[in-house]
Amino acid sequence: MADKDDASNEETDIHPVVTLLLRRMESHPDEFKEADVYNCRWAKTINAIRMSGNKAEVAVMEAGLRKIQLEQAYIDALDELCNGDERRQKMEDARKQAVAAQQTQLNQLNQLNQQYQQNQQNQQNQQYQQNQLGPLTNRAQKLGA
Repeated sequence: MADKDDASNEETDIHPVVTLLLRRMESHPDEFKEADVYNCRWAKTINAIRMSGNKAEVAVMEAGLRKIQLEQAYIDALDELCNGDERRQKMEDARKQAVAAQQTQLNQLNQLNQQYQQNQQNQQNQQYQQNQLGPLTNRAQKLGA
């Protein structure tokens, strides 16, 4: 009979790590709302409880997570209902402004590139003329002198 009591106690006793995690959920629920923070910080502990904890430990932990995550889902849903369309419009406007600014910069770069190429062409033409006309000018000066 004592063996059955010990086994049932093991199935209902809550390990200190579960208690610690539950206290952390109560004091810092934001750490369990966002997937990035949760995955980085608590995933290993939560997975260990899921894999090795007894039914009571897993149930208590899942209930704590469920409460936090459903509260966040509720807040997100209300925010979407109240602000979703406006937020998406602002994001679209900001995207359009960014594209317009990039296009302006691209146009400016293209103009500068065209000016540079024109200047290069002018310099080449001047150099060519000097190379072609230089000897003729020297001859003309010699003949005129």
